[in-house]
Amino acid sequence: MTTRQLLANADFRRLWIAQLISFFGDSLTTMGLLFLVQRTYGDAASVAGILIANTLPFLVVGLFAGVWVDRWDRKKVMVWTDVIRA
Repeated sequence: MTTRQLLANADFRRLWIAQLISFFGDSLTTMGLLFLVQRTYGDAASVAGILIANTLPFLVVGLFAGVWVDRWDRKKVMVWTDVIRA
């Protein structure tokens, strides 16, 4: 399937746009936090700590959770992960 065919599907298009907005918001939050920590503490170690704290859950939980999540209902998983993140 081409990208154009995928975007022609209204459900996929809405999902894609929602994920794009969510990713943009997450990126802005991370950048804002990095600037705040840098201005507050002024050292690279604090900024590195924030980046590590931001990445570590993906590495630790994501690698193992994927095995189970693939077997669950996708819609419920997406809703609950967004609720937990909020």
